[in-house]
Amino acid sequence: MPFQNKSILLLLFLMINTFVYNQIELQGQYRARPEFLNGYKQPLLKSEKPNFYISQRARLGLQYTHPRFQFNFIAQDVRVWGSTASTALDDKGYLSIFEANAMIKFSEKWMLKLGRQPIQYDNGRIFGVSDWGMSARRHDAAILRYKDSTWQVDVGASYNQMSGSSIKTIYELKNYKTFQYAWANKKWSELSLSLLFVNNGMEHIYMEDSIKNSKINYTQTFGTYLTYDKPKFNLQLYGYYQMGVNQHNQTLHAYNVSASATIKPIKNIKMTLGGEILSGTSQEHTINDRSQSFSPLYHSLHPLNGYMDYFYAGNHEESVGLINPFLKIAYQVKKLEFGIDNHLFYAAADVQNDKIQTHFEKSNPFLGYELDFTLKYKLLDEISFQLGYSIMSGTETMRILKNADHTKASHWGYIMISITPFKNLAPLLAK
Repeated sequence: MPFQNKSILLLLFLMINTFVYNQIELQGQYRARPEFLNGYKQPLLKSEKPNFYISQRARLGLQYTHPRFQFNFIAQDVRVWGSTASTALDDKGYLSIFEANAMIKFSEKWMLKLGRQPIQYDNGRIFGVSDWGMSARRHDAAILRYKDSTWQVDVGASYNQMSGSSIKTIYELKNYKTFQYAWANKKWSELSLSLLFVNNGMEHIYMEDSIKNSKINYTQTFGTYLTYDKPKFNLQLYGYYQMGVNQHNQTLHAYNVSASATIKPIKNIKMTLGGEILSGTSQEHTINDRSQSFSPLYHSLHPLNGYMDYFYAGNHEESVGLINPFLKIAYQVKKLEFGIDNHLFYAAADVQNDKIQTHFEKSNPFLGYELDFTLKYKLLDEISFQLGYSIMSGTETMRILKNADHTKASHWGYIMISITPFKNLAPLLAK
């Protein structure tokens, strides 16, 4: 065999051994999603027409694991098809870093993780990855973790700046300035209990002597999340209280509570009945320095209050809150799963009837009904398909809140294809 061919084979052998034994894991994902939007997030105005587009996410990265440390790096390209001309350079910042972090293992139970990373706790109500969004959610943070067989305790913090300037700058991004939190979780055989505390700092920008200035306002969120899990029954309870001074210099007192139960009456079918309340501020009592509107902070945007994202998905913050009873039914057989989600929506605080101008008269609190259909099919471990169709039937009060000019039903449909190409690569190379 020629020397050159032997060198190539030796190089390939060393690369495979490095991959398997030194714990270098390739990570990748491709996701494409065509969507038809006819009133997604809010009703269309009479002058507006439905839209159709295709978005995609492509990720590529690696994870290197050592007995004493770990390194993670994932780059992602997020775009709408055709958003740049076919001969043009990409100059709109589509390429970004989803993960760039390192973890130091002090012992089997203690570690420190530094850098850009997703943060997810419990069901994602306060901290979630928000993976439905193509860019998802990530934080530049430090997390100290203790973990054993039944306990996990995380203490995390973040502090953001616009740039590495040598003088003080005002943080003007639509983002938090800083946070510090502690999350503790204890597991028993059928019970899991979490406690969470978050001290969240937002930049409050104001004018003083015709000069723009700023300060950090802090709110505190604390609460608990509990699950009780049996083979045919699951109970989920959580509640959070929020206080402090919000970004708009308002005194804040707000709460979020939820309860749901899931049963599996027969094989392959599960049913979930529950509800959630997020407190809000009445439009009658609009005292400028007070707010009762709960903020879910850095939650997963899509799965909790209906797939059409009418609430708390970059909207409905600092508003009249939400009461959301729901019933979800799922049927799964082999690689196929079908789901029907039913949501009723009510305002948690009074909404002004916009037809009455002389005095306050509250509107009917009922906002609407949403029906979500989903169909998931797993072709391979690496390839899955998801189809969805949702209908939102809004009321006159929904029209008032969303500044719409009609109450016609809104529709939204999509097809999503997800491919994780390296999911089973390491086991194949190890054979």
